[in-house]
Amino acid sequence: MVPHRVSSWTARWWRCAATCALLGFERQADVREPEDHAGALAEVMGLLADPAEGQDESTQRLFFSEHIDSWMPAPVRRPAGGEERGFLS
Repeated sequence: MVPHRVSSWTARWWRCAATCALLGFERQADVREPEDHAGALAEVMGLLADPAEGQDESTQRLFFSEHIDSWMPAPVRRPAGGEERGFLS
């Protein structure tokens, strides 16, 4: 029997899904279409950064480095002028 190998993208997706579940995020049961991966990550990151959600900065930084900064193209994850506006400090 040949072992089944998953692509690096698939492995990343499953790690991200597991992290989201640990943080209390879950996919809505009635949603049938696949999510836009980048859009879903941006939404989760926005919720993590919301003070009302109560996530500390270390959780935000870890999620960003593991699930956004590690693969998303530079222009998306580092918008022009972000440093000057204090978004990426």
